Amino acid sequence: MVIGINWNDTDQYLRSRRKSGCQRICGGFVLSVCCLFVSAQSIETNNFFKRPEVKSLKISPDGKLAMAINPHGVAIVRLRDMKRVGGFNYKQAQAEVGMIHWLTDKRIMFESVTYIDGGDQRPFLTGNFFALNINGRKAFRILGGEPDRLYHSLISTLPKDPENILVQGVVPSMTGGINQRPTAYFKNIHRKSSARGSRKVHGGPSPLPNGRLFADNDGQIRIAVGNEYDSYSSRIMYRPDMKSEWIDISARLGGDQDDNITVVSASQNNQSFYFLSRLGGDTRALWRIDESLENPELIHRDPEVDVQMEDLWWDASYTKPVGAVLEKALPTPVIFDARHSATRLHVMLHRSFPGSRVDVTSQSLDGNRGIFRVYSDRDPGEFYVYDLAKSTVDPLGVKVREGIAPEQMTTVRPFSTTSFDEFRIDGYIAIPETTSALPLIVIPHGGPFGIREVWEYDTEMQFFANRGFAVLKLNFRGSGGRGKLFEEAGYQEWGGHMIEDITAAAKWAATLEEIDESSICIYGSSYGAFAALASVAKEPDLYRCAIGQVGVYDLELMYDKGDIVQRRAGRSFLTRTLGTDSARLREQSPVHHADKIKVPVFLAHGTEDMRAPIQHAYRMRDALEAADVEYEWYLERGEGHGFYSVENQVQLYDKIVSFVRRSIEKDL
Repeated sequence: MVIGINWNDTDQYLRSRRKSGCQRICGGFVLSVCCLFVSAQSIETNNFFKRPEVKSLKISPDGKLAMAINPHGVAIVRLRDMKRVGGFNYKQAQAEVGMIHWLTDKRIMFESVTYIDGGDQRPFLTGNFFALNINGRKAFRILGGEPDRLYHSLISTLPKDPENILVQGVVPSMTGGINQRPTAYFKNIHRKSSARGSRKVHGGPSPLPNGRLFADNDGQIRIAVGNEYDSYSSRIMYRPDMKSEWIDISARLGGDQDDNITVVSASQNNQSFYFLSRLGGDTRALWRIDESLENPELIHRDPEVDVQMEDLWWDASYTKPVGAVLEKALPTPVIFDARHSATRLHVMLHRSFPGSRVDVTSQSLDGNRGIFRVYSDRDPGEFYVYDLAKSTVDPLGVKVREGIAPEQMTTVRPFSTTSFDEFRIDGYIAIPETTSALPLIVIPHGGPFGIREVWEYDTEMQFFANRGFAVLKLNFRGSGGRGKLFEEAGYQEWGGHMIEDITAAAKWAATLEEIDESSICIYGSSYGAFAALASVAKEPDLYRCAIGQVGVYDLELMYDKGDIVQRRAGRSFLTRTLGTDSARLREQSPVHHADKIKVPVFLAHGTEDMRAPIQHAYRMRDALEAADVEYEWYLERGEGHGFYSVENQVQLYDKIVSFVRRSIEKDL
């Protein structure tokens, strides 16, 4: 691991992106607009899959500086002229800069993430925290690593205590531990993880196992959330102060109806808490409960979609959610408090960028200035700064991906249809402009449970569309964000009704005049790979080819191999969502139906995959060979559940495009 102050490429990038151009009046703000003209041209695969130039920008507490964050470092820039005044590089094998925070105007902290360890395509936090001054000095690990034996997660940055942060720690365990109870600690931000006495226990262990502790705005641990490993409900404990006894308030907050109650925040005066729960309904809603613990107040529930943490609009203190953008077919703003000044700000920003999404990444302590990202189905995003005192919005000249020109991308539009049993499903389709019918690639998502497709910039969709394919993604039963009944409808239907939903979406698309119904392929990763192989076995005349990346193909094997079964919580998850009927598991597994597959298959896998071990791919390959099915094999050493290396990703997607084109052209 290396932390340094050498920011050559990023510094040059930021200097080259200084704001310029014309102005127009928009939504009450003076909005500067950068004019960009790009001629239509083929876009290199690398431009789609390389690490973003800037993942996010976050404003300093005093509103004068910003952190430009990319996967391998941070540049500290002065907002008035975007000149770099500090920063660092972070280099560690298969790890990147993850969550990052301003601790003071002069010191920052980040937690590293990894994409390999643990076997997940999505990054997860490592428990390693690093802090440094903005000039790069006093840079060191403050939590994690030897001799620290605990896995830490952040509770609060403690804005009222600039010398410390508040974290919780547990002993890491691949088996999920046995009813571990997290303990809260104060951690000094100026002392190394190995420094004696730099971490102090803050109260006793959690009263509940396997969960999280939550603090009020004064850093007092007031709420604990947890559950038993074999329980599908949440338990919530509350105390009015740290000297009082814990009170079980699970039933009052809907713990018996929801296995994932989320504490959102404490109110600014610490007299109430906001939380997300399915209390009293199917979809997850936003609630508030005060110190009386009686009659929780419903802030907002939508009958169709869940309110989720990432959807919320915040005030400057991040203590009150004032609205949200709900993930319906298209992003839909809702307002909780129309009179709050923060609400007016969010509404103004959204109206200033019609047809786009607006996410506020950070605000100064006084709320006068903030940084936000504007993005859409065709645009990965660009960052802006607002100034309430001046009533201005200015582009910072910083894009998420420089190699992507929005005008060359394809419009993504929502669709809705019904499955074989009238179960309503929805999703998104991208169809490049054309005068002739196009081949279609259907992409079922991984997971499969809790994952949702939303309207935003999607790298895979835009890449395949740029190569001349129409692309469809969908929310089949089991997907997240549509309520408990929608998700549970997919339980024990991995190779059953979920596949029928995918079939229904593909057949719906085949009726569109822009789609060549005889040129449909299906591709997916993880569960999506399972779905791809199961689909061509179940519908041999609908598809021309199937591609499975890092897939599970044998449901019975999931009980014997992989990191899920190593944890008690994982075994409980498998029992609930897969079932234990061996005959049913075999019937739904594509590895046992290779003889029904009549189209070419492409299998890609990483040798170090812990979530879907390589045995799945070997068994599927052997079954294809035994059934004399044409297939291509791509094994990448050192990769896990999803390819991490950009070079390997580029090679994989180029191979997929070539394979699909050959399969469609092949006379079956």
